[in-house]
Amino acid sequence: MSSSTSTSTSSVPLTFRPIPPTATIPLRHLVLWPSIPLQDQLVPDYDFEPTTIHLGAFLMASGTGSSRSPKAQIGSEPQPLDATRLSRSQSDGEEPIAVLTLVHHPYPSSKLVTLPSTIAQRLPPTQIQLHKFGVHPLLQGKGVGRSILNHTIDLLRLRAASLSNDGNAEGTGRLFLHFDARASQRTFYEKCGMIVLNPELFLKFGSTGKEVGVEYVRMGNIL
Repeated sequence: MSSSTSTSTSSVPLTFRPIPPTATIPLRHLVLWPSIPLQDQLVPDYDFEPTTIHLGAFLMASGTGSSRSPKAQIGSEPQPLDATRLSRSQSDGEEPIAVLTLVHHPYPSSKLVTLPSTIAQRLPPTQIQLHKFGVHPLLQGKGVGRSILNHTIDLLRLRAASLSNDGNAEGTGRLFLHFDARASQRTFYEKCGMIVLNPELFLKFGSTGKEVGVEYVRMGNIL
């Protein structure tokens, strides 16, 4: 995935590019699970898989028209972020202000019977799960989340089309994006074209299984 820019749905100019797993840690800690220590934010089950994609949104560096080169992540320890201000590296476009993770993972087989008929009847074999989507608190409500999600959807559609054009046995030109959405964010995802796949709410307790429970609902759509 190459770097690109977007200002269509955000009040701030952004660029998007793939990032290493470690670059997701500070925002995961700040936005999603602050009770989980920095060193425990990554999930070995999928974060280091070769097919997993971590994507970041960066502020455009002032006066340059593009983001600066990212700081080296190898050998550097992630540092906690401040919810009341952006770090200098974030303001300079060197570190992400929003992150998400895409994993090749099928929809739970036990839940297939509860899928809406419009999805179940044309479910593509290529299925991607969205994980750990977070935007810095100071930039929430400014279109940053919608911009990176729309960018991600565009990339996935291109990916599905390329599989189809390559004559791949699984290349239907479509793929199924699904995820566990925080119930409080349901309206946001619906505005981005996603639908509820199963109305049943359920609790998640973080990667440790010991955190305070947060309500989730399964959402997604065929792209």
